[in-house]
Amino acid sequence: MKKIFSKKSNWIFAGMVAVAVIVSAFQQGTPTVTTTEKKPEAKTPPKKNPCMDVNGLKKASKSEMDPYTYDSGQMKQIMFQKKPILVETEVPLSLFGKYRLVFNTTGLPKKVNILIYNKDKEHKKRELLWSTSSDSLTSRVYHADFKNKSKVFVNYNIPADSSRPMAKGCVYLMLGYK
Repeated sequence: MKKIFSKKSNWIFAGMVAVAVIVSAFQQGTPTVTTTEKKPEAKTPPKKNPCMDVNGLKKASKSEMDPYTYDSGQMKQIMFQKKPILVETEVPLSLFGKYRLVFNTTGLPKKVNILIYNKDKEHKKRELLWSTSSDSLTSRVYHADFKNKSKVFVNYNIPADSSRPMAKGCVYLMLGYK
């Protein structure tokens, strides 16, 4: 038996049949397909996390540093948990000199009490040298001045937080000398 159509003509025939089916469907009336466009929801811009902008925290803290000279800075990450926590940081100083510690707490979602002692938390006879309760509570940037101390211990009293997900933030600590 001889083939009447070539492969090329088979494809052409199949294409013509497909076009005929589509044309007849339009002539008979096809069901209309309606799509509902979702209106874009008014998205509130995400809150900018101050902890991501270390230079911004540093710049805001430097205004409190005058007349002291900037020496160093440290970013302290704070994780709130179900129970209150005490986090301690040792800050070495020189015995002969005047120093200023500046704390920028704008990166904290909740108030954290900051206390500075002359000895670490293991010593029973340590003295409280400074606390945030001694400054105005409306401020988010605090400073404490010291002289003739070899080192101080900064305690962050982090309150309990029962929210989900647990809140987190940061404190920027800046050290200056005179």
